[in-house]
Amino acid sequence: MITSNKEILYWRTNKDWYVFDEKTGTFSIKDDAPQRAKDSFELWKSKGFNK
Repeated sequence: MITSNKEILYWRTNKDWYVFDEKTGTFSIKDDAPQRAKDSFELWKSKGFNK
Protein backbone atom coordinates (compact mmCIF):
# COMPACT_ATOMS: atom_id res chain seq x y z
CA MET A 1 0.00 0.00 0.00
CA ILE A 2 1.29 3.44 -0.94
CA THR A 3 0.92 6.24 1.55
CA SER A 4 -0.69 9.50 0.47
CA ASN A 5 2.68 11.28 0.59
CA LYS A 6 4.14 8.82 -1.88
CA GLU A 7 1.00 8.75 -4.00
CA ILE A 8 1.04 12.52 -4.47
CA LEU A 9 4.47 12.21 -6.12
CA TYR A 10 3.83 8.94 -7.99
CA TRP A 11 3.75 10.83 -11.31
CA ARG A 12 7.42 11.77 -10.81
CA THR A 13 8.61 8.17 -10.58
CA ASN A 14 8.99 7.96 -14.36
CA LYS A 15 10.48 10.84 -16.37
CA ASP A 16 8.66 9.63 -19.49
CA TRP A 17 5.35 10.68 -17.90
CA TYR A 18 5.99 14.40 -17.44
CA VAL A 19 7.82 17.44 -18.77
CA PHE A 20 9.22 20.49 -17.03
CA ASP A 21 8.85 23.85 -18.77
CA GLU A 22 11.95 25.86 -17.88
CA LYS A 23 10.40 29.12 -19.11
CA THR A 24 7.39 28.93 -16.81
CA GLY A 25 8.91 26.74 -14.11
CA THR A 26 5.97 24.35 -14.22
CA PHE A 27 5.44 20.64 -14.78
CA SER A 28 2.87 19.03 -17.04
CA ILE A 29 1.80 15.44 -17.36
CA LYS A 30 1.98 13.75 -20.75
CA ASP A 31 -1.12 12.40 -22.46
CA ASP A 32 0.32 8.89 -22.63
CA ALA A 33 1.05 8.69 -18.89
CA PRO A 34 -0.93 5.99 -17.07
CA GLN A 35 -4.13 7.07 -15.36
CA ARG A 36 -2.63 6.56 -11.92
CA ALA A 37 0.15 9.02 -12.77
CA LYS A 38 -2.41 11.53 -14.11
CA ASP A 39 -4.48 11.21 -10.93
CA SER A 40 -1.37 11.65 -8.80
CA PHE A 41 -0.41 14.77 -10.78
CA GLU A 42 -3.88 16.26 -10.32
CA LEU A 43 -3.70 15.54 -6.58
CA TRP A 44 -0.30 17.25 -6.43
CA LYS A 45 -1.66 20.29 -8.28
CA SER A 46 -4.71 20.43 -6.00
CA LYS A 47 -2.39 20.82 -3.01
CA GLY A 48 -1.12 24.10 -4.44
CA PHE A 49 2.06 22.97 -6.09
CA ASN A 50 3.13 23.79 -9.67
CA LYS A 51 2.68 27.55 -9.37
